[in-house]
Amino acid sequence: MTANSAVNPQELNEWVNEVRVLATEAGRIEIADQYIGHLLSSSPQGNDGAWPAEPVRDLIETINSRDLENGLEIQVINSRGVTSRGTYDGGSQERDLANRYKSYADIVQDMWPSTGAMLNRLADNYMNHATMEDLSAGLSEDLGH
Repeated sequence: MTANSAVNPQELNEWVNEVRVLATEAGRIEIADQYIGHLLSSSPQGNDGAWPAEPVRDLIETINSRDLENGLEIQVINSRGVTSRGTYDGGSQERDLANRYKSYADIVQDMWPSTGAMLNRLADNYMNHATMEDLSAGLSEDLGH
């Protein structure tokens, strides 16, 4: 999946099912689900403007694997890369991300509850990071750095 391509639900489901069968046979389903989650993190937005696309949400609900969700969450966080900010800027970048994922969760949670919960966990994670950045900025300001 690339950011500009639609997700073909049939191909996605067939591929994931095949990978999961092989991983189960090899005794590696947990790590396979994590890596499937990593790959699903590149999903485009859905037709409703929420992320991930509807076929990915359907897959998350059907598979119901915490390992897959963890892999997706970890990849989202890691794909952000390095950030920079002014000494006193605080967590505004992280608050923006928290609000984005919370808005996605609000859109999807009724039809895709596991996906909504995952998006809320991402929002909470970014809000916690925002709080840490706010505290760091406040401490720097107090110390006059």
